[in-house]
Amino acid sequence: MPKSLLPCVLEFWRTKVTNPKPPFEPVPLDQNAKQQSSTRAVPCSICGMPVRLDQCKTDEKGHAVHAGCYVEKVSERTGTKI
Repeated sequence: MPKSLLPCVLEFWRTKVTNPKPPFEPVPLDQNAKQQSSTRAVPCSICGMPVRLDQCKTDEKGHAVHAGCYVEKVSERTGTKI
């Protein structure tokens, strides 16, 4: 490496080490965005009816389900009534 580049490289690394910047700036969610994401509905993988994301449970495959639908499905599979 030529001697003329060495001070530039050292200065570059010194500024990066002393003043690191995060790879991205976090964007705060406003209250409306939080509410919209929590009230969003997806179809239940068992019955197909909408289930809100803040109220859903997940089945063994990670799909959103109603708690009641999942209990019925497991009860039918095991032959027990809960």
